[in-house]
Amino acid sequence: MSFVRSRRFRCGCLPLMLFTLLPCGLRAAPRAGDPAPALDLERLLQAPDGASVSWDALRGNVVVLEFWATWCGPCITGLPLFNEKVQQFADRPVRFISISDEAPDVVQAFLGQRALEGWIGIDTDRSVFEGYGIGGIPTTIIVDPEGRVALRTSPRQITDSLLAALIEGRKVTLETPEAGSVPAVPDAVREAGVPAGNPLYNVSIVPVDIREHATKRGGKPAQDVQPTYLIAKGVTLRTLIEMAWDVPRSAIETGIAWGPQLFDVTAYAAGRPYAWRAALAGALVSTFELDVRRVAQPRQVLVLTAPRAAGPGLTPSSAGDHMSTGGGRLGMQNKSMDDLAQLVALSTRQRVINETGLAGNWNCELTWDRLRPESIYEEIEGQLGLRLERATRELDLLLVERAVGDL
Repeated sequence: MSFVRSRRFRCGCLPLMLFTLLPCGLRAAPRAGDPAPALDLERLLQAPDGASVSWDALRGNVVVLEFWATWCGPCITGLPLFNEKVQQFADRPVRFISISDEAPDVVQAFLGQRALEGWIGIDTDRSVFEGYGIGGIPTTIIVDPEGRVALRTSPRQITDSLLAALIEGRKVTLETPEAGSVPAVPDAVREAGVPAGNPLYNVSIVPVDIREHATKRGGKPAQDVQPTYLIAKGVTLRTLIEMAWDVPRSAIETGIAWGPQLFDVTAYAAGRPYAWRAALAGALVSTFELDVRRVAQPRQVLVLTAPRAAGPGLTPSSAGDHMSTGGGRLGMQNKSMDDLAQLVALSTRQRVINETGLAGNWNCELTWDRLRPESIYEEIEGQLGLRLERATRELDLLLVERAVGDL
């Protein structure tokens, strides 16, 4: 999956944003077997003193060139896998070089927040990007030990067996989808306005007139979430971030002033389930100039524990499917303790961690005095036999910063 950076728009005048990758080449690029173009980088970070990226100096090594950027959501999503490969082949003749066209200070600021293993090349004049015909990122170019292009692929296609074969001097190929073999676009996605043909991925973000949404749609958002696509109508930017990064609202920390602007969004990606999340994340990062990072930090939370046997309001279950909360009452049928923690979080408007240790599914009915919100603590213990206490835990958070204007 590739993502092409578009020019940026301020929210107040945002037109239709459309990002599409069709099963055809966009720019000329060196073919497999061609000599690798020169790496005329302006700077080289995280490399030993005197390190050279000339192909004479790199001869004998398999070289993995990763074209990326700090603003690219799919690039950032793939960092853990990329770092794992760098560490795994640290003692073998494989050199990993990540190349960005951003200024050195931008890249170094990013590295202060996130780990990116291997050497990092700075290509602000884009001569290397252009030399390799890079039209979208992330893109991976693999060069064999003789300095010839072996593969043009994506980070997720870098396997242990592939690198091992190249180290041994064997020729490798990857199956790439031809136009006739690309999965057909679902009817619902086609009706939402996807271009003709069978795109590999497509993301559109269309601002919605709030008054029209209120009068013609009843003012309610609508979402159709499937493994291959998302169709959302009348949703906020914050909701889109939750869906793109697959996090609950309570895990998002931001200083952004979320405005009332609503959007209609279609995100489609052929291939692995929910690949549309990475495509949507990349579109949001570029369009709204967001800086999105996953971090682990200590936070005050509510912890749900089970110090004794379950109370009368909590019973094992094997049938049903229901969750509800509101008005000093919550209930669920055939749901897990994680689901109960989610209901308590909605009721208390605080992050709740399940540490009950109770497996399986349960039925639950709980009531408390809605005029005394703090009474939920004592009722959880009295009715369910559980305990809800404040504690500090290290949480996985999504930091969202650097918005443009009021969103």
